[in-house]
Amino acid sequence: MVPKQRILIEGESPTSFETWEQSMNFHIVLDSRFARFTVKDDLCTWRPSSTENRGFQDDPSSVADDVRMKATLKAAHLQILLGSIATYAPVISSKFITEQACSLREIYDRLRSHYGFRKTGGRILELAEFSLEPMESREALWERMSAFIDDNLLSCRSGIKHLDGEVERDEELSPMVLNILVVLWLKVLHCALPGAVRQRFSTQLRSNTIFSLREDISDSVPAILQDIQEKDGVISRTGYQSRNNFQRSSFQRGSSRPNQRKNAYGYRRSMKCCLCESAGRQEANTHFLSA
Repeated sequence: MVPKQRILIEGESPTSFETWEQSMNFHIVLDSRFARFTVKDDLCTWRPSSTENRGFQDDPSSVADDVRMKATLKAAHLQILLGSIATYAPVISSKFITEQACSLREIYDRLRSHYGFRKTGGRILELAEFSLEPMESREALWERMSAFIDDNLLSCRSGIKHLDGEVERDEELSPMVLNILVVLWLKVLHCALPGAVRQRFSTQLRSNTIFSLREDISDSVPAILQDIQEKDGVISRTGYQSRNNFQRSSFQRGSSRPNQRKNAYGYRRSMKCCLCESAGRQEANTHFLSA
């Protein structure tokens, strides 16, 4: 049974829009009247409605009888198709879709621009702004980052050039990209996690990629973060005791600056959850990670 196409709403995410786009293309290809408008070397581009028959020409006799069409019929079928797309994409101008757009790609790009995630060469820089959102789990963060990378893979239809050349085939996720994504994901969760994971999984990482171990690493993240916080506490207490000893010895020697040393270097450990702190939550200083 063919799933029903849904209507776009405000607030679509890159993932939900990509699903909508793929579903729309699926429904178009299923209908023989419209399938040709998705083929790159056939009817995938056209002219605005002000141009006679949208710039189409009658098919020559070499075209198969079951798909051969007159220019007027092509224009009529295209108008039906565009009107249908406009019905399922009410978030942008219907007139743009039915009269001004000259390809399906132009329509999809306009929709992406509306939602703020149009594919450009510079959008990948947004990866540096990722952070753990309030109430977001580490796995939800992973899915969000994965979807972002998927959405930024180069494709033939994106129109983005690489080294001044056209992309000849759609890019796929390579093992190296997946490994880098895992490292970035750990870094977003906590700046000390990559180093801690390297130590804990050193044996397995000798013969496996870090992406191969990602699920095991994810299960271990709470325990690793607990270890990090405990080590930070030990270091802090050790540093505090050393500074106290220094201050006492300075005072015994008659130093005139013991209070200045204490003000400049004194430290008292307070409650802090490193996971909440990395997510920017206000309650980070109200409990320890173990709580």
